[in-house]
Amino acid sequence: MLKARPSIALACTCLLLAPSAGFAAEAHSLTAGSEAHGFLGKLSAPYRPGQVPEPRLANSNRLESLLRAGNIYLSLEDAIALALENNLDIAIQRYGPQIADAALMQAEAGGFARGVSTSVTAGPSSASVSSSGTTAGSNQSASSQASAATSSAVGGSVLQSSGPSIPSLDPALVGSGSWLHATTPESSSFVTGTTDLIQSQAVTSVSLQKGFLSGTTVSLGLNNNSINSNNYRNDFNPSTSSSLAFSVSQHLLQGFGWGVNSRQIRIARNNREVADLTFKLQVITTVASVMELYWDLVAFNRNVKVAQDTMASAQRLYHDNQRQVQVGTMAQLEVVRAEAQIASAEQAMVVARMQVLQQETILKTALSRNGVASPAIAEAHIIPTDQIRMPGEEPVRPIQDMTAMALSSRPELRKAAFNWSTSR
Repeated sequence: MLKARPSIALACTCLLLAPSAGFAAEAHSLTAGSEAHGFLGKLSAPYRPGQVPEPRLANSNRLESLLRAGNIYLSLEDAIALALENNLDIAIQRYGPQIADAALMQAEAGGFARGVSTSVTAGPSSASVSSSGTTAGSNQSASSQASAATSSAVGGSVLQSSGPSIPSLDPALVGSGSWLHATTPESSSFVTGTTDLIQSQAVTSVSLQKGFLSGTTVSLGLNNNSINSNNYRNDFNPSTSSSLAFSVSQHLLQGFGWGVNSRQIRIARNNREVADLTFKLQVITTVASVMELYWDLVAFNRNVKVAQDTMASAQRLYHDNQRQVQVGTMAQLEVVRAEAQIASAEQAMVVARMQVLQQETILKTALSRNGVASPAIAEAHIIPTDQIRMPGEEPVRPIQDMTAMALSSRPELRKAAFNWSTSR
């Protein structure tokens, strides 16, 4: 029993520290994001991996509810809501604060803070008309987005700082054990009392170490050594020796104080705020882009009506010129000119209709996660329910008030302020 006592003590320590199969339900509740229960659950909860939900690639039900008789009756409010629900740029940017939270946990454990991405993806532009017809809306390329994400990181310069090392702020519990068995033939039995010396040795050690922001490091260690042999000359057999060590070390010059040891925590907290501002800026950019796409689609639909009216006017002019040529009051050349106007109006109407179709495709891509992969969405036409209305009387605000609002509300300025405070 005495021989097995060190091994039993080490096994009990491991059972207390590591969750076993009996705590599977508790581990499942922790990974599911619920509150930990019990002593072991609360003790091990900060060290359990967090679960990130799988990305959702399906559209929300709002888009299908707006589809009636092959048309999508879309208001500006519904367009903004669909962008907030389905836009992939916003969905990707939602992971920014979560990554910043993980970086903050790393800094609070004594590690170095990591930078956060401050890149914002611009929304697609509207369809434009050139000499060859319409061109699709443009967006940032993947390479430019990747370069922007890697180059623009708040606090990136301080990651290479050469300050004193930060102590490990998380408690570290280290345990080790070793067992040795040796059989040694002896040339003489005078020293050991036997010609076949058999020795067994078991060594176990457990130590706990914790650092503090003041530069203090505290450690407590227990070492146990148990020896059993058939040496008849030993006064104690088996023999056990144990030692308990407690040490406290404090930096007096380099690495002393809360200011120098908490610098990475302050940087990580600033980065967390910057991640929130980046997400806010992404939402503002996406919503502004969707609103621009929506009003451009309204304007393009009006261009189609203007092109139709122009076409009708050109046809009336052509018939009037034909009658005047028949009665001899106009030259035949005017009929040819009217035919040229009809051809020009037909070209303008085709370009206007193509511009509307192109704009609908761009808008449907911005409002859905899978673009026009759904046949019902791809074939549907967007009918804007909101129209451009000129206000009867537009209030004029002083330029000083608008400037003050911009300085207090724009996320770019607050991000720049955090970047300046971090690089000081």
